[in-house]
Amino acid sequence: MSGEWSMRACGPDEVVAQVKSGDKVFVHGAAATPTPLLEALARRTDLTDVTLYHLHTQGPAPWVGPGMAGRFRAVSLFAGPAMRAPIARGEADFIPVFLSDIPGLFESGAIKLDVEVEFAYLLAQLLRIATANARWGRPWTRRWPQLPRLGLSWPR
Repeated sequence: MSGEWSMRACGPDEVVAQVKSGDKVFVHGAAATPTPLLEALARRTDLTDVTLYHLHTQGPAPWVGPGMAGRFRAVSLFAGPAMRAPIARGEADFIPVFLSDIPGLFESGAIKLDVEVEFAYLLAQLLRIATANARWGRPWTRRWPQLPRLGLSWPR
């Protein structure tokens, strides 16, 4: 990969500064959960009505809990341990769906997104803002060489 992407690299706070109130955000989960980006997003006190769609996220969930009502609403498409209690308390939502049907929710517009935190090639083509959490040692795909032309923000 060329060094071109490193010229656009920025820190988590700068990346999530692009998120606006009312945005619908897709968050990658499992081992690709972008924890530094989510922590930076949760620190923003100027946001309201941001909806975070995600599957199982790994680690802490700073966007749910005390002080987050009205700022963030989590919508889990597959509930992991960090989201089960907030869902049970009514602080987050759960949409039961087959994993194979999830891409169709976005492609059809049933769930309209504005921002993606992490990177899925399909979603990056549909969104206003996409980020890529580039880490050394992470698996590569043949789509990576196409990333710079998508105008991504690259967290450091």
